[in-house]
Amino acid sequence: MRFLLIETNKESELNVDVRMPYILGILKEDRHTTFYIRTDDFDHIRDEIGRFDPDYIITSEMALPNSRDGTRYILSSDFQRFYSALSKRRLDLFQYTPIFHCDIERLGHSRRYIPHLVLSNPCNYRRKIATNPLYKGIRIPRGVRNSGCSFCKDLHSNRIWNIQSRDILRRQLSSARDYLAEQGLKSLRIIGETYISKLDQVIEDFEALRIEDVDIVITMRPELIIQRYGHFVEALSLAQKSNLRIVFCSIGIESFYPNDLLLYNRCLNTERILESVYLVYNLKKRFEETLIIDRYNLFNFILFNPYTSVDSIEFNLRTMKFIGIENIHRGIFLNRLQIDRNTPIHYKIGKDGLLTGDCTWRFMDKRIEKYYSRIQNIKEGWFAIDSLYRHLEAV
Repeated sequence: MRFLLIETNKESELNVDVRMPYILGILKEDRHTTFYIRTDDFDHIRDEIGRFDPDYIITSEMALPNSRDGTRYILSSDFQRFYSALSKRRLDLFQYTPIFHCDIERLGHSRRYIPHLVLSNPCNYRRKIATNPLYKGIRIPRGVRNSGCSFCKDLHSNRIWNIQSRDILRRQLSSARDYLAEQGLKSLRIIGETYISKLDQVIEDFEALRIEDVDIVITMRPELIIQRYGHFVEALSLAQKSNLRIVFCSIGIESFYPNDLLLYNRCLNTERILESVYLVYNLKKRFEETLIIDRYNLFNFILFNPYTSVDSIEFNLRTMKFIGIENIHRGIFLNRLQIDRNTPIHYKIGKDGLLTGDCTWRFMDKRIEKYYSRIQNIKEGWFAIDSLYRHLEAV
């Protein structure tokens, strides 16, 4: 059979579908013909699909077009169930060896492409929702995630998985090395908390394979920096000797405000979040040339949720100033909580009467609704923290 895999990244070259390399692994092992496209927008490649003549098209929800043109589309999140029925055997997607997609086509793709190695589950966070007093008495149906961040809907986060051996890791790195050389690229991204938490060992494998002059992009939770700080020091020391650079991005702080952290079921309080920020800055001071923290947004925030208040925004803005953030990207500041029926936070918001639709919500505080609309109307790409604070005072 012929399978066409399509992945889009409308907002950032770092948006990836972690299932795709494992889906490729299954299809290659079963000797199917596969094609892989990565693009900015499905509409850019609609006219190109016919030349691949696929029996099935595998996409993420983001890539799924409104018009299906008679071709059978399978969501990557449904692939395991679909392919179990098609092949008449039970399978575990993440038990297969992932394929690093060196034969990728970048049709209609204007952004720089960062090849990514998906080595394990992106996040191993497992704090139980039942232990959170904010969710006491809220009935959460079976099948909804009962641990981790309350807003996370990723089904692949229901369990911990990773590639099974260091030999497979080295084969992946070797393929990436060849691809970078062939394409004249200098960056790759490693996805997988299991491997990021022992980044020093991964750097040893880079060294063994003589991979040099490469930027390694990683994303992580702030608590991982605290828990594995010594490993990051060792990894950066090894990288410094091997002419490698580590790029930190999108560290998921979400908020400094205590009530937000509780709502999101985060295990760190404000003080510990600030400790992780200090440790990042300390690493940068120690490894100034080897650690890059300003290529992408260093921290991610979800500052706006149904319970956001004037106090919470003021607290976050003052804390940002305290840690040296003078300006914040428009998209990061205006990032609103996204909810899904398969997440615990959906049921809390519903219980509190703040849902306006299946997966939409309203602000409890009308002043925040006014403030959010006001900031949305500012056209600049970056906002000065002082300016955001003055607008807050005005409401």
